[in-house]
Amino acid sequence: MNRDSAAWRRRTIAPPWSILIWAAAGSANPAWAHYQRARAYAMLADKKNTLAELKLSLAGGFHEASALDAAEFQAFQGQPEFQTLAAEWKLAAEKERAKP
Repeated sequence: MNRDSAAWRRRTIAPPWSILIWAAAGSANPAWAHYQRARAYAMLADKKNTLAELKLSLAGGFHEASALDAAEFQAFQGQPEFQTLAAEWKLAAEKERAKP
């Protein structure tokens, strides 16, 4: 395989978003890392892994109210699964704000 070929580069050079996919392992803030992984999967239009990572993020306690408004998630905004998760996310954020 020619070192100048696109196929060689894809096999040997990790794309920048791939670093985010590995980010949750060993993170000091795993919930935030799962959110970052969800963003990376969303950039790849990988709905299944995007939703899975967002659910892990929510379960871990990260639910910043505006986080799901990120540009990476725009393609998913109209999908029922994403809307359900967004409603859960919003509820968790509201509960967090209501804490004394």
